[in-house]
Amino acid sequence: MAIGDVKPVTAGDCTDLYYVDTGMYDTAGYGSAYVLDAERPAVVETGVGTHANRILAALDDLSIDRADLEVIAVTHVHLDHAGGAGYLAEACPNAEVVVH
Repeated sequence: MAIGDVKPVTAGDCTDLYYVDTGMYDTAGYGSAYVLDAERPAVVETGVGTHANRILAALDDLSIDRADLEVIAVTHVHLDHAGGAGYLAEACPNAEVVVH
């Protein structure tokens, strides 16, 4: 898998979840985000801000219009998990950013 690749998650009966290799520190396989292509499209984790474009490209690859993204969820506020949240929120104006 290369940086920027989008691959389906194949665990169990999962059919609408995709892994995006965000390539943190320009290293393939180091850093990931997930895109849920469902009734309420979502991104889980955003990686570092400098690689938010890779998640936006994944949305394009999956034909998810940026205006249709509903949720940007991050597990916690560390830069490697949430650093790109602001960039994605700006590019996806209807998305709600959620974190515990």
